[in-house]
Amino acid sequence: MKESNGYFKLIRKIMVFLFFVSASIMSIAGITVSANSYDDKSENELLVIENDNAPFFSEVSGLITPMWFTFEPILANAKENYEHIDFAETQKKYRGGTVIDRPINEEKYGLFGVDATQTEVRLVPVNSLSAGPNINANGGVSLSIKNVAEFPSPEYIVRWNDTRKLNELYGDIVVTGNSTAVGYGKILYRTAPFNGSWGAWSNADLNYHLVDYTRTLYFPSGCHVQIVVIYEVREQATWFMVPHVFYHVRGIYRFSVYQ
Repeated sequence: MKESNGYFKLIRKIMVFLFFVSASIMSIAGITVSANSYDDKSENELLVIENDNAPFFSEVSGLITPMWFTFEPILANAKENYEHIDFAETQKKYRGGTVIDRPINEEKYGLFGVDATQTEVRLVPVNSLSAGPNINANGGVSLSIKNVAEFPSPEYIVRWNDTRKLNELYGDIVVTGNSTAVGYGKILYRTAPFNGSWGAWSNADLNYHLVDYTRTLYFPSGCHVQIVVIYEVREQATWFMVPHVFYHVRGIYRFSVYQ
């Protein structure tokens, strides 16, 4: 009987591993909904989707991230107001070469959660606000954010100070009544109780969390969580006769926290 239990636990581990491998491949390959089918409903119209089949933090403990991936997951390209455009790998406009460089919209800042089992998991981005969670947690979750990749030509391409205000963002992530600028990036987050609806967006400063990854956001048990990371990137012009190029990046993450 013990051998049988061990066998099923092994099978479960393998299934969880394949789940994360497939999620990573889809993110990196840009396999996602098209811009035309993207769900851009307002935050109060979206249903809270659950996913009982998503693995828990403790089930992915000790799994090794495959090393053959060239890039980190690809996040969404966005308009100036951070409306979703697509998931095409965006290359720098200037100083291009014959070799494909790291994409502008590659995930540069990874989200790392620790739940009540003291298991740390790096979150895998999802395709849209209407997506269900791709991982579940036990007990409260402390979430930190860390630098995981550099921009191509980092001496010329950097995260930039965006003066657009949070109340000027696209409708699905707008923070009504908040005139704070996006600045060097914002972490937008909201929660919903089980069998409830999404609350309003709250926000945290991306720089504040990047300078010290021990600074965390805490999400208690008994809620669904949705996170959107937004920031502007500037590519410096090669000379005064051409303009600087600005890019806008939007990453979405989703998990649920059980008792």
